[in-house]
This record gives sequence, structure tokens and C-alpha cells, in this order.
Amino acid sequence: MRPISKFAFNKMAAFLIGHLAFFSPGAQLPNYQHLLEGMPDFGITKGGFQFNLAGELVPVPRQFYNDRYMPPPLRIEDSGGDLMATIQLLPWQDGGVLLMHGKRVPLEGMMVFLDAAARTTLAVFRRPNDLQLSYVLPISPQQFGAFLQRFQNQSNMRVRPSQAKWLVQKLADEGASSPFMARLFMGILRMRDVAYPDPAKRDAFDKTYEAVSATLVSARDTAKEIETLWLAHAARVTSGVGVRRTAHILDIGDGIDRDLRRLTENFLVAAARALKHSLQQLAGELGVNLGFWFQQQPAFEKGVAALALNDPTLAAYLQAARAAWSETLVLRRNSIEHDGWCLPKTTYRDEAGVVTPIEPDIDGVPFRAFVSSMLDRLSCAIEEITVHLLSARMPPQIGVHEIAIDDRPAEAPERFRITPLVGGEQLWELRYSAARLEEK
Repeated sequence: MRPISKFAFNKMAAFLIGHLAFFSPGAQLPNYQHLLEGMPDFGITKGGFQFNLAGELVPVPRQFYNDRYMPPPLRIEDSGGDLMATIQLLPWQDGGVLLMHGKRVPLEGMMVFLDAAARTTLAVFRRPNDLQLSYVLPISPQQFGAFLQRFQNQSNMRVRPSQAKWLVQKLADEGASSPFMARLFMGILRMRDVAYPDPAKRDAFDKTYEAVSATLVSARDTAKEIETLWLAHAARVTSGVGVRRTAHILDIGDGIDRDLRRLTENFLVAAARALKHSLQQLAGELGVNLGFWFQQQPAFEKGVAALALNDPTLAAYLQAARAAWSETLVLRRNSIEHDGWCLPKTTYRDEAGVVTPIEPDIDGVPFRAFVSSMLDRLSCAIEEITVHLLSARMPPQIGVHEIAIDDRPAEAPERFRITPLVGGEQLWELRYSAARLEEK
């Protein structure tokens, strides 16, 4: 789908001229390229279709889209180990296409080693850069492997795996099916691809966003440790493990305050750094100075008023976020460094022979709820502000649409996708909401 807008008639006329030129080669026709001058040269993939071997036009299966993993090509080497060509199988609806890169081995010569069922045609398309493509063949991955084995057994060449190596590093114990991972990683990077169509210009954004995501993940991991530590402690104490009563003394042998204070401090420091430092740097990379967001009220009001002249939606968002949570987070983080603040001690209630730990408060809120809320607010802010600023850098005919929760695929429940401004889906607009990340 192309955001051609006012060029719709031009595009239709260009199609008509091409049709006439093909079927009436002697006709005097204008150059259709002149009709397309100034028209956007990019499009949005709404879905793919391809013909199967029965000649039916059917939707492309999801696993065949270009964001799916595809094994690297295999090397065809001579007896001395020199590279002759590479070959791979491109999956199709009910078969596959042989793709060879290199001109020292003719693909049609290799295809004689296919079994009879797959050898429906030996015709080959040749493309620039020494690419050779077969027609779609009724071939399975197993038949492809047997084909290469026969070729190797009956020639003086060898087929070997590619020497290229992938470095895979573990990021987290969850994948794209997690809304957090799908939205804060996959979703943001998809928006980045549209805002920075030239890969060479993405490095600066990627480096600054990596700092944002790293500190956010650090805060999130610490929040999980806090939850795990507290629940384990509460279960032990409630069941009486390590609890002793002597006279008027209740002895809790399973001390938790030191670890809770350390983890709570680590969380507040990481969360504030992600907001005040990393997100601010990212916004700067995207052309907006957010430094005033964390200053005293007079400086904040002056800064937000200046921002409202150019970006009133972001200005309103920052005002609401500051009043709801960001100022509280920054002040609590500052109190650790400047005032020596630490999490209050855990207290315990002893009723009917059962001891129950009572959560300490942070600013009048039970500390686990405080940590959970701050993490959620921070995650939403990073996602929403980043997408908003990236959308401002996208081509002028492109906007951002918010996918309804029920319409997000379970395998990767991303929140946003791009859409044409004219004729597309409803545009998303940045607005502050107290809804949790999973509810947006």
C-alpha cells in the first residue's frame, strides 16, 4: 500500500500506459515516468500472495515473510576447497526455489541431480550479481538435502555449511510473545527502520536506545528480585520457619531488611537513570531537549511552554507524567544520595499464633506496589515518547496506528504499526494514560 494521495490518478494512468505499450507496441505513448515524478517511492506491506504449484493465488504463510529466520546458504567447493558458488532453498507454498550465487557452477547443470518428482523444469532465471534462480519446484527440505548429497557423490565438488558464524547472546528469559519484549524491543526497532530508512544512519539512535533499554531491563530485573525475595520471606515467616517466641520477644531469624534496602536502592537508581539520563539523551538524538522535565517547577513550566509551541501533545504528556509519577521517582532517587534515605524496616503482625510481615511504605504506598507502578510508568513512557519522536522523523505521508489489543498476534504482540496518512488506519496520538503496559 503506497501513500500516493494526490498521485493516485497519475499512478493509474502510468499503469494504463504500460498496459498499452505491452499490447500495442507501435502506439505513440507518453513516457509514463513523467507521470510519477514526485510520487513517494516506498510502500507498506499489508500482506503477501503467491501462486502455488496448482496455479492458485494464496496468502504467503507467516513463516515465509522476510523477518523470519532463514538458514545461511551452503558452499559448493572444488576439490581444493576453493569456493565455486553458494546454494540455498527458498521455501514456497508447496515446494521451493533454488537460489545460487556465483557463475562458476551453472544451476541447470546441478539440477539434473534432482529426483524425478522435483525435476519438473531445468529452466533458470539469471539476475545481476551472478544470481541464478530456478522456477518453483515441488521440492521439500529433505529432497533438497538428498539432491545435494547425490551431486556431491557424483562430482568432484563438495557441499559444506557456510563458514560465516553467528554470535548469539542471551538477552532475557522471555521472547517476542512477551508484551514487554515485543513492544520495547521489536516494536521500537520496526519504527526506527521507518524513521531511518538508511541503515548507515541508525547507529547513533541504536547506541542511545541501547542505553535506555539496558537501564530499563536492569530496573526490571531488580523489581523481579524484590518480588521474589519478599514472597519467599513472607511464606517462610507465615509458616513459622525461623520464628521464635520468648516471653514478650518475637524473634524473626530470617532477616530481610538489608537485602530489601539494597535492592530497592538499586531499583530507584536504575529507574531514575533510565528516565533522567538515558531517555533524555535519546530524545536529544531525536531532536528534542527534555532536560527541563527534571528541573525545578519554574524551569519546568518555562521549558514545557516553549515545547508546547512546536509539540503540544508531548508537552501535555510531560505535564501529566510529572504530576503523576516522574517527579516522585526523581525526588525519591535524589533523597538516597542527598538525604541518606533508605527503605523503612519491615514490621510484623502476630495474631492467633500466625506471624505476618507488613510491607514498608514508600511515600505512603506499600513498597512493592510502588516499585511495580514506577516500573510500569517508566516502560510506558519510554515506549510512547520514543514512538512519538520517531513518528516525527518518518516520511511525511506516513503515520503510526495503534493496534487493538485483541488484534495483536500472540507470537509478537506489538502495539504500533505504520499506516498511510491518507486512506490508512486511524492515527495514534500521544496522550498520557494511567493504564498499565499490558492494558495499552
